[in-house]
Amino acid sequence: MKLSIIIPTLNEARCIGRLLDYLIEETLHHNAEIIICDGGSIDQTKEIVLSKKNVRFTLSEKKGRAHQLNEGAANATGDIFYFVHADTIPPKHFVNLIFDSIQKGNPSGCFRYTFDPPKNMLRINAWFTKFKGFYAGGGDQTLFITRTVFEELGGYNPSYVIMEDFDLVKRIRKKYRYIILKDPALVSSRKYQHNSYWKVQWANSIAIIQFKMGENPVKIKEGYKKRIKTA
Repeated sequence: MKLSIIIPTLNEARCIGRLLDYLIEETLHHNAEIIICDGGSIDQTKEIVLSKKNVRFTLSEKKGRAHQLNEGAANATGDIFYFVHADTIPPKHFVNLIFDSIQKGNPSGCFRYTFDPPKNMLRINAWFTKFKGFYAGGGDQTLFITRTVFEELGGYNPSYVIMEDFDLVKRIRKKYRYIILKDPALVSSRKYQHNSYWKVQWANSIAIIQFKMGENPVKIKEGYKKRIKTA
């Protein structure tokens, strides 16, 4: 099996170098590729990516995470896709963990996560990510999925300008097994550095409720951007 790690970026110069160094080290002895699909960054993201060996940089024709993830997948050569946010560090030995899970008959899944830094209230949030509950399915948990299932489902829906990850996981779970692995990824808490804990919780909860009620993704995004400051 070959793993294609696909990372959407937009002005991620602060995070992307650390992530790529980690991924390069972790995939050194594995059949894997790393693909960056950029949405038109105006910072040093592209320069940082191009300075790394064995990392492919592609520029998306359209800005937007769903578009970028789909384009990254279209340029991938792997049997398994692994979608990772630029500010998230997968767990140690994630390649073996993903391969093992696929071989056990799980065509898709994710990891639970913890925060960096792990502030007190955020430990509560992290604890809940091991369950398939209300918040399960967000992109911070990363997502692995076989190419066959991804293509059958049509990939990410570009109309979801927000919640594109929840939409795909919802469609996966209607037909296939979706597993949450116990090893935690490490997610940046930068959103909480610009907003209070409760403000972020409120904004996230409203967005998820609107998604589950079938609200227009454009309206969900507009409301979300009004409620919190994004990094």
